[in-house]
Amino acid sequence: MSNQALKRVLYLAPEVPALSATFVYNEIFALKKEGHFVAVASVHLPAAKVGESVKAELGDVFFLYKQSFMHKLKNFCKGVVRNPINSLTTVFVMLKDFFKLGVITNTALGQFYRFFVSFSLANYITENKIEHIHVHFAHVPTDLAMYASLITGRSFSVMAHANDIFERGYLLDEKISRSKFFATISQYNINYLKQFSNKTEKLKIVHCGVDTNAYGEPSLRAKNGVPIIGFLGRLVEKKGCTYLLDAVSQLKAQGESFRLEIVGDGPLLEELKAQTNKLQLNDIVEFKGSMPNKDVLKWLTSLTGFVLPCVEDSNGDKDGIPVSLMEAMLFGVVVISTNLSGIPELVLDEKTGFIAETGNTDDLTRKIAQLLSLDEIQRKNLLGNALNHVVEEFDLQRNANKLSTYIQQP
Repeated sequence: MSNQALKRVLYLAPEVPALSATFVYNEIFALKKEGHFVAVASVHLPAAKVGESVKAELGDVFFLYKQSFMHKLKNFCKGVVRNPINSLTTVFVMLKDFFKLGVITNTALGQFYRFFVSFSLANYITENKIEHIHVHFAHVPTDLAMYASLITGRSFSVMAHANDIFERGYLLDEKISRSKFFATISQYNINYLKQFSNKTEKLKIVHCGVDTNAYGEPSLRAKNGVPIIGFLGRLVEKKGCTYLLDAVSQLKAQGESFRLEIVGDGPLLEELKAQTNKLQLNDIVEFKGSMPNKDVLKWLTSLTGFVLPCVEDSNGDKDGIPVSLMEAMLFGVVVISTNLSGIPELVLDEKTGFIAETGNTDDLTRKIAQLLSLDEIQRKNLLGNALNHVVEEFDLQRNANKLSTYIQQP
């Protein structure tokens, strides 16, 4: 396939660039390497700053919700004049969606607003000669792309993750049917989506990959001879950090010697610190706060093990396949996670890491003890299997190539 044949693609995500979604801009860079022209749009302004090199490589980002109401109104009028027939068709489609969502519900009212804003996106697509829209997350960004696609006649595709289908999965049948293809990160998610649509040929697996060329050699991974267990993630219920602290308390009572370092921030920070104090773990648990991605990779090389005990939260939200697990595996760290969602497709129990039963502190305690007791040969076998599995299934460029192929198909 020649570079001239490659489509001009617009990437749309909730927030670009975002510290918590490095997989989005890494995928953009990988798709550019495939030869695509890639423009970037974001629903919101980023909440946190990223490195200047990332911003420079991304180029100008079009922020949809940053525009004033009058600017959006101007874009709406321009879009209607530019594409009157398609605009009328889109109105009828939106009204059908609006009534399905319940008319006076917040989701339905939000859908009407996103229809209105989609004309700004449609004008951007036309003016930048975009041929295909690729969207990360199947909720708000997909609503915008879906209507902009109808207005402009350009195709769109979706990359679904976790809470966007489990907790906020509205109009999934319509989104799958209207898309060119509807990708997601795991077979678990594919099986879940099949209950909403009979257009199963549109469902594709495209993993959120990592750069498998950027892995580190395993080190002794100890500070003053004491093993270090690491946790990385937003401090919210679904990450399961409270179960990790309970397991650490049990291991301390059993006489295990190690430290726990927690990287991340979030609404449960003070609650988790209080739990640490209550369990008398302040001598072995350290909260390190948020950390830029380049520092995370360096931090990983100091760890003996990496634990992410994911659970389904009280709203039904849960992780898909956390990229942090892939990064830890690449950097020669033995990982432990849970049998939730698509995670066992990455972490094969006792082959590429360890799997504990989700929400089960006793089982998590056993798995951490098992990790700490590994001899050098066992550890090297696990890490070798883990590296091979990530390279074969979760390589960033390999998955970008797959994505490019789907975009290029008629």
